[in-house]
Amino acid sequence: MIAQAGSSDIGMELAARTADMVFTAQTTVKDGRAFRNEMFDRAIPLRPRTGPFAYLPRTDADRPAKPRPKHGEKYEELRELVDDEVGLRGVARLCGGLDISKYPPDGPLPPLPPSNAARARSR
Repeated sequence: MIAQAGSSDIGMELAARTADMVFTAQTTVKDGRAFRNEMFDRAIPLRPRTGPFAYLPRTDADRPAKPRPKHGEKYEELRELVDDEVGLRGVARLCGGLDISKYPPDGPLPPLPPSNAARARSR
């Protein structure tokens, strides 16, 4: 199986010619459907999939013994597991080479430089 990741025009053309599967990073159902439809227009039917963000147990036996968090608490629980330095490196990867270490972690970033690095996510 050949997988392609990326939603730039060049990446979509590559996927249309070669991929069995496309990973994409659209953040809404509407945008995901639009991406899928564009891929279907470009190639034989592909199955775009988004990448997983966290392990979620399938059965109660797989769940940890502590009580299940309320809605919205799961994000905070997962966020606490991410080391700040690791998280900043992950965000920096999406910023097209901009050194984000000189900006406050909770503040805005300046306009990002043009880049092919994770284009859908940087948008």
